[in-house]
Amino acid sequence: MTGPGLTYRLLDGGQAAARAEEFHELHAEVYADPPYRLAGDEDYPRRFAVQRRQPGFVLAEARNGGYLVGYAAGMPLRPSNLVVGWS
Repeated sequence: MTGPGLTYRLLDGGQAAARAEEFHELHAEVYADPPYRLAGDEDYPRRFAVQRRQPGFVLAEARNGGYLVGYAAGMPLRPSNLVVGWS
């Protein structure tokens, strides 16, 4: 997605922590209504805090005119998270 005023930025865990409230607010807005509202999703801020401290965590944010309009985050899987032996 491109357009005037749209910017993208990659953040590490520390940078994401500094803006955590914005990510929590956007998450709450996006997932407020069915079918996207998940039972027990009040736990999102705690999960986000754990995720952003993981090695290799990165978050890509999109802003339009300075307002947060989207983000995606991820981290590499550790060997203990890999599934072995499927057929």
